[in-house]
Order: sequence, then structure tokens, then C-alpha cells
Amino acid sequence: MIRFGALALTLTLSVGIASAGQGWYLLTPPSKDIGTLGETNTKMLQAELKKPNPSPVIVGAIWLDLSAPLRDWDHGGSFDSAAECEEYRLYAVKHTKKPPLTVASFSTARCIASDDPRLK
Repeated sequence: MIRFGALALTLTLSVGIASAGQGWYLLTPPSKDIGTLGETNTKMLQAELKKPNPSPVIVGAIWLDLSAPLRDWDHGGSFDSAAECEEYRLYAVKHTKKPPLTVASFSTARCIASDDPRLK
């Protein structure tokens, strides 16, 4: 009976913490079709690719914009801990076979605390 009470208290506290903004998000970089970038963005992409450590990842005709602000990244899931988030990300990278864009998205995804100020 005491153990059950402690377990219930632990679960209640865990739920309270998660609902207070202490969860984790798996964020994948936004993707852009290179064919629809327009002249200005195409020049920006070409300049970025000439840098020693370019930030975009290109898969076919799609550009994954790793330099985009985190608030613009796509939401790939919510988790109670960073470890759970990273475990899911690694599982997705390992077990996703196609399409290549999905594999690249999970490979470059990031686990970010839900209360990270960069999301605002």
C-alpha cells in the first residue's frame, strides 16, 4: 500500500512536470523544393553550399534547411525525456528505408526541450 502511494505520487509528479513545459520535442528541419526557390533563394543556397561547412542538406530536388530558426522546424513528436526523444530518433534513422528525404530528415532532426526559448 505504501509502495503504491509512492508510485502514484511519482506518476503524479511526472505528469505535472511534463505538463509544465518540461517535455521534449523531436524537430525535423523544414524542407524546400529547390525548383520553387526563386532567384534570390537559389543564389542564397548556392552561396551557402560554397562555405566550408554548408548548412543545407540536399536530397534529390529537396533542400533541408538546417540553418532555419528552430521555431520554423517541423514537429516530429513529443517525449517525456531527452533520452526517449533521442532513442526514437535513432530508431527512425535505423528502420526507415524510404523515402530518402525521410531518412535525411530524421538523421538531421534534433531533440529540443519544449521550453527552449529558441522555439518562440
